[in-house]
Amino acid sequence: MFKKILLLSGLLVFFTSCSGMQNPFTPQPATSTDISVQESQSEPPPQDDNAYFDFDDILIPSDLTLDRDSSIIFQTSRIKAGKLEFRGRVDPVSLFNFFIVNLPKDNWSIKGQFKYGHFLIIAEKASKFTVLKITEGNLRTTLQVWVTPRLP
Repeated sequence: MFKKILLLSGLLVFFTSCSGMQNPFTPQPATSTDISVQESQSEPPPQDDNAYFDFDDILIPSDLTLDRDSSIIFQTSRIKAGKLEFRGRVDPVSLFNFFIVNLPKDNWSIKGQFKYGHFLIIAEKASKFTVLKITEGNLRTTLQVWVTPRLP
């Protein structure tokens, strides 16, 4: 008898708590409070923190850090050439794709590329060439950016 009363009281509590619930399949109109909460919870668009370094026409992703000890720049009044080396924890395929998209935006013409296993991009402008080499390591990816003037 005690078990039946306990079971009936449990069922009564269950049905009473369910009676206040809305049908999940019935669309409910959004209130202005709901919309403002959704808008305040959405994140602002990400900032583009990518930057140009010594070569002002090769955009470098913000996930990479310049390795000054491995870089060298030669500059005169008419030319700037050399190698910049960057390191970071980035996916080499994504980095490769970043340059395939962004080099043409800076008026580079891509002349050749190797992808997967070895990543290499060769591009040119009217007065210079660039070679970008991406190497995947165990804990980080290395990017070498070589720039040289065109020979007459």
